[in-house]
Amino acid sequence: MLRFAIWVIAQLVFCSAATAAPNFTLILGQPTDRSIAVALRSDTAIENYYEYGLKSGVYTAQTSPGVLPADPYAAGFFAAQTVLSGLQPNARYYYRLRYRTVGSTTAFSAEPESSFQTQRAPGSTFVFGVQGDSHPEREKTMFNGALYTQTLRAMAAEQPDFYVTSGDDFSVDTLPTPYTQPAVTGRYTLQLPYFSNVARSAALFLTTGNHEETSLSNYNLPADSANSNQVPIWAQNAHNFYYPSPSPDAFYSGNTTSLPNIGLLRDYYAWQWGDALFVVIDPYWSSPAQVDTGLGGQNGAGNKTNDKWTITHGDPQYQWLKRTLEQSTAKWKF
Repeated sequence: MLRFAIWVIAQLVFCSAATAAPNFTLILGQPTDRSIAVALRSDTAIENYYEYGLKSGVYTAQTSPGVLPADPYAAGFFAAQTVLSGLQPNARYYYRLRYRTVGSTTAFSAEPESSFQTQRAPGSTFVFGVQGDSHPEREKTMFNGALYTQTLRAMAAEQPDFYVTSGDDFSVDTLPTPYTQPAVTGRYTLQLPYFSNVARSAALFLTTGNHEETSLSNYNLPADSANSNQVPIWAQNAHNFYYPSPSPDAFYSGNTTSLPNIGLLRDYYAWQWGDALFVVIDPYWSSPAQVDTGLGGQNGAGNKTNDKWTITHGDPQYQWLKRTLEQSTAKWKF
């Protein structure tokens, strides 16, 4: 009887694990008048697609089903960005993720419905949110996960069109040395379940802070035993992979710089929404001199540059900002 009971319990545990639903994070980004990108990450190998339409529960379009690729930066996970295109301007769309485990022949399951907004027309009113210095790595000192989640859900209830950060959301400078790619990437994936509370229905726009350590001064460091000069590469690649970020196109203007091992930086950009111009600037990737704390033995107030004139936003960014502001006819500028 005891042996039978143990066998039954073991079978129940096995069946429960085998049928457990995948854990997902969904992050919207790069909204335009005609499209939006969705970044999906799963802890299970799945086939998936998205269906979407202009009325809740009525989906008139869908993406092609496909297998979610392996996450190139974290073993055991699967991730990709998908663009939902062919959208109407100034419209609210409703969408949901459909999925099934790889190898399954069952019907596709459905995640709960979410919605998003395409570019607002001039004269429109809308809500957007801003946050800064979330520091989720500082648990029990200046961060409380339950309160952060409560805040993000409260923001989501306001139905913002988009959500903007001002930096220090992916702090890597407190990691032990030598720095490793999995540890740096982990700072970016740490935020995914938090941001997914608001960013599955509001497009996310990221700004860089000093604690991300994505800077030209760190990138230009000589190789050392701590891998200091690899940190900005690993961090920027994680930023761009897990969070759809604007690059210059017909809708966004921004940084056209492409760096070896990264590509387009996607660190500064601008767009118009309704009667407002929004501009994100970045002082870190344009300055050869250290802007604030750095890596490679640069940490500490005594090692900051004494000559503030060597710190720069760079001529290309300055000229872009000047041109963007001068040419904009938007009533409001943020």
